[in-house]
Amino acid sequence: CKRVSLKYKKMPRFYAKAPIEFYEIEKTVHPDLFERLGVTTFPYLQIYRNQQCVASHGTESATRFESIVHDTIQNFLQMSPGHWESFLTAFAGPIDASTARFQSLRPKPEQDEPLASMSDQ
Repeated sequence: CKRVSLKYKKMPRFYAKAPIEFYEIEKTVHPDLFERLGVTTFPYLQIYRNQQCVASHGTESATRFESIVHDTIQNFLQMSPGHWESFLTAFAGPIDASTARFQSLRPKPEQDEPLASMSDQ
């Protein structure tokens, strides 16, 4: 994991001009988060676009992990809107399932209490 972590930390600089944000989450700090996202192997990466999980990668090889991540990001950055539509349609099931897990992490908005009605006196 340490070798992958070092490579992962270089990615924000490599993609500095791309519309990409990188986040790293430590399993020992947030084990519940990993369970809720369905992460079972390490290292593991999820790629989100417009709050939809469009790719998930887990591999045991640090060298393969870096090339897989770079290839995936490059392919996504080069996709036209039409290709995105086709991609989202072809992988709707897995994308919907991963997106639902992601959205379950957000706190539910508090419901407003109903306003008391006032009658004319």
